[in-house]
Order: sequence, then structure tokens, then C-alpha cells
Amino acid sequence: MRKVVLMFGLLLVIVLFTSAAFAQDDMAGIDPSGQTIVYWNQFTSAQLETMTALVDRFNSTNEYGITVETLPQGNYNDIRELMNASIISGELPNLVAGYGNDAAS
Repeated sequence: MRKVVLMFGLLLVIVLFTSAAFAQDDMAGIDPSGQTIVYWNQFTSAQLETMTALVDRFNSTNEYGITVETLPQGNYNDIRELMNASIISGELPNLVAGYGNDAAS
């Protein structure tokens, strides 16, 4: 039994290292500079101010020049409806705040 556990652990380590090496190769040719990420959220008032401050800080300090646009879209129900319409139109945001069960609808 101990040999089986040891062999399984060794196999797991080999798989993890191999997959990490392939992931690094896949990322080597990607240049994230100048990308814009559209983020739909449900924030209002103080939460929106805080999120906007965080996004502004990220936008001004990230070394790749990635820009995040935070766009409040109403409440979670509004976001779900907008997402469903956006899926049909093909004009989707990059990131959306919502409930997990809404993603399946």
C-alpha cells in the first residue's frame, strides 16, 4: 500500500511539473500590452467608488499597459438580462460579476 501511495504521489508531481512547463510555453508568445478588459459589475455608491479607485490604481500601475473599464450595469438581474442579450448579439464583456447559477441560464 505504501508503494502505491508513493508511486501515485510521484506520478502526480511529474504531471504537475509537465503541465506547468507546457503552460509556460503557451504563454511565451502572448503580449498582454495594450489590452482592454471590460468589466460589468453591480456596484453603486461607496462600493462603486472603491472599485473605481482599485481599477484606476491597477490601470496606472500595471507594467503591461492593460486597461480595465469598470462599467456598472445595474443589479444582478439586470446583468443577467444584459448577458443573455449580449450572447445573442456577440458583443460580450471580458469579465462579469454575477451569480454562478446565472451563468448556466
